[in-house]
Amino acid sequence: MHIHLDFDEYSEGNSLLHKLDARIKVICAFVAIFGIVILNHWQIALLAFITCLGLVLYSKTSLKVFLRRLLYPFYIIVFVAIIQPFTYGSNVIAVVPGLSLPVYQEGISFAILIFTRCLAAVAVLNLLILVTPMTTLLDSLERFKIPSVIIDTMMLMFRYISLISEESARMY
Repeated sequence: MHIHLDFDEYSEGNSLLHKLDARIKVICAFVAIFGIVILNHWQIALLAFITCLGLVLYSKTSLKVFLRRLLYPFYIIVFVAIIQPFTYGSNVIAVVPGLSLPVYQEGISFAILIFTRCLAAVAVLNLLILVTPMTTLLDSLERFKIPSVIIDTMMLMFRYISLISEESARMY
């Protein structure tokens, strides 16, 4: 089964989240991501992720699409989190047999924190893209005086991701 990516497929809706001005959504997403990144407790980041799931259900958009869009970032986040217990810390709690790799207590805690932070931050961006049409989102970024080179690059990136995905689905 091949997945076709269409960023504007679910961005039109009747919920309050869909109707909210894109500039407010961008500001809220920016504040949420900044807050998530500076968190010291993984439980709060997990709560932010669960809140995003709740907002997806509230907006009556597809939870399946939301979770599917998290899949590839999830793989990268898991890879980064798996490395942390072997590279970060000073308190060795175990050694991997055969490889003599130490597993650090601080690394495990840091891996959980990184995993939940990254997952929550990606979920916030995913929610933003899911409930905001891409053209509206890029227009709102332009109003925030984001350089046009960055906006044009983003526009081309989203256009060609959709185009390549559509062509790939057709070939499949």
